[in-house]
Amino acid sequence: MGLIAILPIVLIFKAFEAVPSWIVNPLSGCMPTLLAKILGLLILLVVIWCIGLFINQGKIGIALKKWVISIVGKIPVIGYLFRIIGQVINTLKYTASFKEVVLVEYPMKGKWAPAYVAQEYERFLALHLPSAPSAWTAPQLIIVDKKDVVYTTLSPKNLFNAVLTLGTAEDMKEIVKELEKVKKLGTEN
Repeated sequence: MGLIAILPIVLIFKAFEAVPSWIVNPLSGCMPTLLAKILGLLILLVVIWCIGLFINQGKIGIALKKWVISIVGKIPVIGYLFRIIGQVINTLKYTASFKEVVLVEYPMKGKWAPAYVAQEYERFLALHLPSAPSAWTAPQLIIVDKKDVVYTTLSPKNLFNAVLTLGTAEDMKEIVKELEKVKKLGTEN
């Protein structure tokens, strides 16, 4: 866990060190080295951003992207890490598209599962039930009547964190609180 906590800091320092000299040297003549490195890092990020735009648009860029992914995927440890990072990025992108989290009795009565509302119809909801540890490797899509779900105050981010950490995140407490409200309502009726 400690390694994961300091990884972003280490990556920032490594990126700062890795700013190529061909960017920094021309800038160093007219400004302090630290400022030249910062400006060089910004230039490098803009270049990377432009490459990303090129790769995600057009036939050549998409073909190049597939080729690089296939090569990197064949490298033993790097390929594994590359796939995991790709899954996390895709999960973050798709999680942002969900607006609501509900509780639904699934797979049977008395067993509650948190789910994202994927689509809303007149009296039905299409629900995305994430599965641990990756919300996107084996999710389920179910369609239920609106009256069979309990709307929660949970954010999609809460559910994502709880699933990703196998229920060990603080966000799991929020899900349990919502479930306790449901149980309390059930005993009052």
